[in-house]
Amino acid sequence: MIIDRIKLKSELSINDVIQKIEKGISQEFEFFADKIMSGKLNGTEINATINPPNALSDPFKTRVKGNIISENGETKLNLKVSFGIVNKLILVIWYLPMFSLLQHEKNQDLNRFFEIFGMLSIFSLISFILFWLKLKWDKRRLEKWLIKNLI
Repeated sequence: MIIDRIKLKSELSINDVIQKIEKGISQEFEFFADKIMSGKLNGTEINATINPPNALSDPFKTRVKGNIISENGETKLNLKVSFGIVNKLILVIWYLPMFSLLQHEKNQDLNRFFEIFGMLSIFSLISFILFWLKLKWDKRRLEKWLIKNLI
């Protein structure tokens, strides 16, 4: 699947960075989350999802995993941003019947096969682009929040 990365450096100590990130992570499930992320910060390991900006529950949350490292007096943040489990399941559930339909039509009429293949390709591309745009949007929001709070 698609994975995007956030790499930041901060002059703050690792403990200060951890404290500021902890303030932005909700440890419990909330329908109206007011923090940027929901999840856990175990020591220097981050495992969370990005909350929507309008404080409503979002089933299509973007996943964030990464760690905080202290090197040469700098604190480095290495995060991977990827599709959430719901997004992955929707894409898999969306693509499997399409391949089944194409397999069935392959043995039938060739023109009908190309018609179905074209329509399924367009619908698949649209769903993937929508999820990809959401991933980029969430990544940009998280990156702005991190820059504002850590640098």
